[in-house]
Amino acid sequence: MLPWTRRRAEPGDREFFWQLRREAFRGYAEPLFGWDDARRRRDADAEFASLPLEILEQDGRAIGYVCVLHCEDHDFLDELALVAECRGQGVGSAVVRAAMDAARDRGVPLRLSVLATNPAAKLYERLGFRVFTVDASRIRMEWP
Repeated sequence: MLPWTRRRAEPGDREFFWQLRREAFRGYAEPLFGWDDARRRRDADAEFASLPLEILEQDGRAIGYVCVLHCEDHDFLDELALVAECRGQGVGSAVVRAAMDAARDRGVPLRLSVLATNPAAKLYERLGFRVFTVDASRIRMEWP
């Protein structure tokens, strides 16, 4: 995989964010909660406006996004999504490792919540995350 960069999301990234979120997560969310496109779009627009989203780029082209929240006692990997052709190429692992490094530098754990239907939980376990709670729809994990 070629080198990639990250930058703060800009207003022109709103549609990319929505389309990628829909493509990346609908298949995992729909069996658990159903999927109403109009409602999910409203949610995505509100979150785009309020979350510290970063766009992942390669050769000037958006290939994904990440959102990490910095709380007082932990960091939270809120969301990570990559375009289909970049999945399985090591970019996601590298982005998660960067979040792990940042949390370690702050002296706090890194937490995340993944849909129970999402196979990304296996990636997080390989990277050293440990499950601390499971419910019908989510697996909550923490590192270290």
